[in-house]
Amino acid sequence: MTCNQLQGAQDLWDCLGFCKLAEIKANGLHFTWSNRRDSDHITWERLDRAFANTSWIQTFSEATLENLPIIVSDHSPLVLNLERNSTFRNRPYRFELMWTLHPGCKETIAEACKQEFPGSAPFRLTRKLKVAREKLKVWNKRVFGDLQKKKLEVQDELAKVQIDLVGRNEFFEKEKELRKTFEYILEQEQLFWMQKSRFDWIVKGERNTKFFHIMTKKRRRKNKILKIRRSDGSHTEDEKEIEFTIIEHFKNIFGDALEAPSELMHRVIGNLDLPVLLNKHKETLNAPFSAQEVSNHGCTQFGISVEGDE
Repeated sequence: MTCNQLQGAQDLWDCLGFCKLAEIKANGLHFTWSNRRDSDHITWERLDRAFANTSWIQTFSEATLENLPIIVSDHSPLVLNLERNSTFRNRPYRFELMWTLHPGCKETIAEACKQEFPGSAPFRLTRKLKVAREKLKVWNKRVFGDLQKKKLEVQDELAKVQIDLVGRNEFFEKEKELRKTFEYILEQEQLFWMQKSRFDWIVKGERNTKFFHIMTKKRRRKNKILKIRRSDGSHTEDEKEIEFTIIEHFKNIFGDALEAPSELMHRVIGNLDLPVLLNKHKETLNAPFSAQEVSNHGCTQFGISVEGDE
């Protein structure tokens, strides 16, 4: 018998859906209840869970839930930590979809692509992409800056203008311009959170920013590593130790301690009968990209589609 077949299970799911509650992902034990009988008759179940609405998730975005070991009671104690101090880390570079709303984005990329570099077409492309990345990072700080701060500034200015609008015609044009600017910022904000949420659709005519924001926070919480087991079997929750343990693990796997000498590797590779690219293959790889190919790859890369579009 599945959980959905139990009496009242469907009513519970209907209630959770009606109240718009989402489950808070828990760490630790998977099963939270045991009948504590002998090994031939013991039963384990996951009965205890925590749910929250979108407002709570937004307010306590760093909250974590942990199922502790079952000791005295039949149930596992659930510990909810509302805050977790994390070390600030520089954000890795990502091309932001919201940049495409500004004409300066295309101009910045075009300027980078005008630079000439020696070498094959793929090599020249990688160099131009690197230049474009650095130029876009500078351009983003200058043009976009702090999006949330800019949004609040325009909102406050719009409120002041609208207060003084009554009986003063000279403020109508300014109010109109500020509303246009505010709408533009909202479009940028929606694309920003859509990209972070990893959702690939936009409901036409709707503002989905809050939904994307919630999904981003849930994804971050799900992907966050809060505890890790060391090589000696003990566990740690310290962020620096977690980072060190992961780095050391992959160093042991991919490190050069057992790496063969470079001369030996070259000799072995030289004796292999490896396939060679024909001239027509090289021409295909070095051929310039068409605008359609770039567009198709961009849509595939970012997974952008609009609900209702053909």
